[in-house]
Amino acid sequence: ARLLYQFGFEWVFWLLRHRSLLMVLLVGAAVSISWSLSPHLSKLRVAHLLGSTLVAVYLGFYFSPERLMKTLATVLVALFTLSVMVALAFPDMGLQAYEGTTVWKGVFNEKNGLGFSASITTLILVCLAVSRDQRRSPLLLLALIPTLLCLVFSHSATAQVALLAGLGVATFVWLSSRIRIPALA
Repeated sequence: ARLLYQFGFEWVFWLLRHRSLLMVLLVGAAVSISWSLSPHLSKLRVAHLLGSTLVAVYLGFYFSPERLMKTLATVLVALFTLSVMVALAFPDMGLQAYEGTTVWKGVFNEKNGLGFSASITTLILVCLAVSRDQRRSPLLLLALIPTLLCLVFSHSATAQVALLAGLGVATFVWLSSRIRIPALA
């Protein structure tokens, strides 16, 4: 409602013009209800997709990407700090048995959720650390401690591979912007 009040329908036309692939995805999801084996469940999932997309569009209009990354990093680092404390202080709640060994799950449901979130947070923190504002780098590097602890002790191999792939892509993009390759920068 706030987008309509502030921008009218111009934001819808902007989305159609500049984010056409997103619109195709949303229309495709809505149309997929017609051939679904469970139309009720599909309608519910399409409603969730549309709702979360509207929230993302709203956040994208009102906050800069840097502000969103800083806020997300702050919240996630707090979650990982809490996860470390739970794993150490309340092992019944923060640890999980997995293939004959004990792994961390922290405040998450299971180890893979903790590991994947830790890998995404590590990528965000590294990107923020190498961004223009270098004054916060020591604080960001300090924030990496609980994040990497959770990543390592979750024993989530998929999350570790995802982190390596993400760091590879981030390094490639960063290097391409530094050496000014026109097709990539």
